[in-house]
Amino acid sequence: MVDRFHGKVVIVTGAASGIGEATARRFVAEGAKVALVDREEALLEKVAKSLPANQVMIETADVSESSAVDGMVAAVVGRFGRLTSS
Repeated sequence: MVDRFHGKVVIVTGAASGIGEATARRFVAEGAKVALVDREEALLEKVAKSLPANQVMIETADVSESSAVDGMVAAVVGRFGRLTSS
């Protein structure tokens, strides 16, 4: 794969399964650092273990709660130093 997302930092919600998991895997495959976000911590850990540890982090959050989103964004910036805007 082409590293077209090398140097980028993204957040993928719903990353514990389905389309969110597939999206996260694709970003990682293309070089991005990815925050895997979902309400299901055990499922997030399973997905994260199958990806390069230096490229992913997990964050358990309910994105319907603004305080949870604020905390999640702060954690991502703390780990990866920034978020990438498009």
